[in-house]
Amino acid sequence: MSRCHHLSLAIAAIGCLATGSVLPAWAADVRAASMISSVTVFPTGAQVTRTVDVDLQAGEHTVILDRLPGNVEQQSLRVEGTSTGDVAVGSVDVRTLSSAPDDDNSARRDLERQIEQLTDERTAIGRRIEDARFSRELMAVLAQRDLQPAGKEMLPSIPAPADLSSLLDLVNTRLAQVSKTVLDAQVRQREIDRQVEALNRRLSELAPAKQAQSEVSIHVTSAKPAHASLNVTYRRSAASWQPVYEARLETGESGRPPRLTLIRLATVVQETMEPWNDVVLTLSTARPTGATTPPPFLPLEIQSYVGQRQSGQIVDEAKRGEIEKNITEQAPVGAPPTGGGAVQQMQATATVAGFHALYAIPGRVTIDNTGTSKSVRIGSEDVAVKLSLKAAPKLDLTAFLVIRFAPGGDTPLLPGTAMLFRDGVFIGQGSLPLLSPGEQFDLGFGADDLVKIARREVAHKKGETGLITSAYVDERSYVTTIDSRHTMTIPITVLDQVPYAVDERIRIELLPDTTPPIEKDVDKKRGVYAWLLMLEPKSRNEIKFGFRVTWPKDMTVLPPK
Repeated sequence: MSRCHHLSLAIAAIGCLATGSVLPAWAADVRAASMISSVTVFPTGAQVTRTVDVDLQAGEHTVILDRLPGNVEQQSLRVEGTSTGDVAVGSVDVRTLSSAPDDDNSARRDLERQIEQLTDERTAIGRRIEDARFSRELMAVLAQRDLQPAGKEMLPSIPAPADLSSLLDLVNTRLAQVSKTVLDAQVRQREIDRQVEALNRRLSELAPAKQAQSEVSIHVTSAKPAHASLNVTYRRSAASWQPVYEARLETGESGRPPRLTLIRLATVVQETMEPWNDVVLTLSTARPTGATTPPPFLPLEIQSYVGQRQSGQIVDEAKRGEIEKNITEQAPVGAPPTGGGAVQQMQATATVAGFHALYAIPGRVTIDNTGTSKSVRIGSEDVAVKLSLKAAPKLDLTAFLVIRFAPGGDTPLLPGTAMLFRDGVFIGQGSLPLLSPGEQFDLGFGADDLVKIARREVAHKKGETGLITSAYVDERSYVTTIDSRHTMTIPITVLDQVPYAVDERIRIELLPDTTPPIEKDVDKKRGVYAWLLMLEPKSRNEIKFGFRVTWPKDMTVLPPK
């Protein structure tokens, strides 16, 4: 009863071939067919594994795998496997060949026959043209002889008028026939040239292009007759996968708790010159072609310059906490029950391998090598969400729905496009950054048609100020109204802005009747203010906002917009 041995590859360590017995002097080349059995795709590049089964006699052999893609990197090649005897792998050689595929195209052969026939016809027409030109030259010589003097001492022998007229008519008629023959032949030659040119273009399109192919030679030694199953692994660059997400939000307007179903998809593309037919597909987040160490620091010189004074961020944390504590945080929602007739979609099994994630796609996958993208599902989860609204009425009177969520699981969310569905309706696309499990993120979900916002200017004063008219002033006031037609309570963040000045002689201040904002210099943008309100069901809310700009009389400033 034979036992199975694991093959190990040590391309540089040939000493692993030594065995305790003397091997018979047997050497042979074994050409073996291989097939792609599994592929691991990275965000850039892929690792392809081919499987080959061979029967070996005792002795040294070279297992040859041909017709592999021409750009196989030898340094990426690795060989492993199992055998029923003592089989050891020595060195692995890669040779690049240039060859054209078998040309059995009947359309090409038909085009070549047409070109050959047209070429023969053009040659025949060229001979007719030469004959016609010779005939014309001959007639000219004969006509000239009839008009030549009979001798030096004699006058020219001029034919009678009737004979001369007949001679001229004959010459003109024959010359006209010859000219027409030459002209018709030249026209036909040009037509043939155009036809041959078009046929050659079609022929070049059908011509089998030469392809670079690799031939891999695996040198093995077997102590006795054995069966070996070898796995040949190599890298390919013309492949990639990108994450795509379906974010399906149920807003819970009818009293149900809101829920976000986040479906993770992946689009795989490959142009490796070899189709992947019925392969075991794994997606990896590792980046074998990326940087492996942090970039070095360069010397940083401090130079003097005139800076601008910036106001620090001012946040009323006590007031923010008082408002936000009224926002109900929904507990994580479990997966919805499935009915007896529901169709389930297969998805990948995710594992964390050291410092990257692997997604094993169930079943076997076929991806052609034409660059067509293949979409596979790698996971889904139901996530707890908090609903809120956000608006910037100065720029847009629309209230936008925003959800805050944190992905779960053990693997991160990679950056990618998110297809947004709200209550079953596709509303557009968003994007997700790199998110670790548990990291919170705000994702916009389009306009909220149940909230109406209006912003109007209620006062605008400008002129001089001071007892002796020492300064100018520009004062503006606005009122923003927010009407909610929701049946639930929902928070809204409203943004607006005041101008800011670099020159300290220009003073900018909020008017006393301004509704106190919750935050100043939002996202570190000077002059941007935020108000946080709770919109009760079927309610109207109002924000008053105004500012005053004052500057010296001897200064010219541009008024705020």
